[in-house]
Amino acid sequence: MTRKWIPDNKQPGLAINVSGAHRAFHFRYGPQFRNSIKIGDCDDWGLKDARAKAREYRQLVDAGGDPHAMKKQLQDVPTLKRLFELYMQLHAKPEKKSWQNDDGYWRNHILRSPFGRKRLHQITLLDVATWHRTHPKPVTANRCLEVLNKAFKLASGWDLVAANPCQGIKKHPERKRRRYATDRKS
Repeated sequence: MTRKWIPDNKQPGLAINVSGAHRAFHFRYGPQFRNSIKIGDCDDWGLKDARAKAREYRQLVDAGGDPHAMKKQLQDVPTLKRLFELYMQLHAKPEKKSWQNDDGYWRNHILRSPFGRKRLHQITLLDVATWHRTHPKPVTANRCLEVLNKAFKLASGWDLVAANPCQGIKKHPERKRRRYATDRKS
């Protein structure tokens, strides 16, 4: 199948790669446009957004950078799922008797959150605060926030993240429960 490049007349370097029925936006750069980095499929990206991304890439190239190296560097940042695996392996299982609770919070709530598939550097305070505030079970949201906060503190110590997006989020108010001793008969 032959490739056909359709250059954009407004944004230098932006081109549509037509390969059969498939069409994708690419940013082409370097001597004789030998280098190319895919921006996204035409079905998923609008022309305006593709031009904006191509402008970012153009600025990076003009400053002496390489879009491929930047993309590779961002792909090396771990995902929240990888943080979950490290948290369980290096902290929860060796140090906590109730590690199963943490595992449940991760699997049933944190990884299913709107930011559950993001890379660590993409998760913001607003993401976590919004999720915590709108969680249907306030007490469970508080426990999940505690676990996530601890995980990000550990990730900071492991040099995986620069900032903790859980820092400063206020917990939901909780009522203290009264507990009574009961006479148990086996």
